[in-house]
Amino acid sequence: MALLATNNRFLHDELVRCAQRIADKTPGDLSVCFFVNSGSEANDLAMRLARAATHQRDIITLDHAYHGHLISTMEISPYKFNQPNGDPKPDYVHVAPPPDTYRGRYTSRKHSDDELAKLYAAEVDQIIAKVKAEGRGVAAFIAESLQSCGGQIIPPKKYLSSVY
Repeated sequence: MALLATNNRFLHDELVRCAQRIADKTPGDLSVCFFVNSGSEANDLAMRLARAATHQRDIITLDHAYHGHLISTMEISPYKFNQPNGDPKPDYVHVAPPPDTYRGRYTSRKHSDDELAKLYAAEVDQIIAKVKAEGRGVAAFIAESLQSCGGQIIPPKKYLSSVY
């Protein structure tokens, strides 16, 4: 940060060095870095990349989720579109129940952590099956690693890998 007092609109050798240092610290063979200025912009870019890669439009999100303050991210944020007088949920957005193991559809009072991961992931599977039955596919599933607007919900350990 001390070496690079610019933004990435301007070409600068330190941007390339920064990207290489980031790539060197990540697992796998990361070869591309996108620099963005906010979580909203990162989520918008992720949706555009997912749609370009899959040639699909539909997005699965979790109820109560908040993914940013751009039009594109507000459209996939139930926290925003479920507000009074909010814009309605677009048809390409599908809402799965959040993996709330305390107050949710399935709770830790009745199920083990592994069972909870499978049960909540099955809800996403049902949405995928419905979208496929309608002749479309899913471009992306988006979820906060800790759903904060939805009530500080920490998903079961194997939930995200089960959804994947």
